[in-house]
Amino acid sequence: MQAGVESTTDVAMANAHVSDAGLWVARQGHQIMGAISYCEEHPLHLFHKRIQAAGLDFGDAGLHLETMAQAIGLV
Repeated sequence: MQAGVESTTDVAMANAHVSDAGLWVARQGHQIMGAISYCEEHPLHLFHKRIQAAGLDFGDAGLHLETMAQAIGLV
């Protein structure tokens, strides 16, 4: 980020990347851990639910990509 420039595009780009990457990591964790990751004894299913809830609270990648497009004048 440069001094004096709005950080809208930077924040939107980071949020778009993090929302997709977080879900990818959770899904890969389920693949690697197998059935134990869905049991109550293992917290991975809770992390997956929290990542999905954060997408609903703060917006998914599509919303942030749209914000980015508007900020740089594509829409």
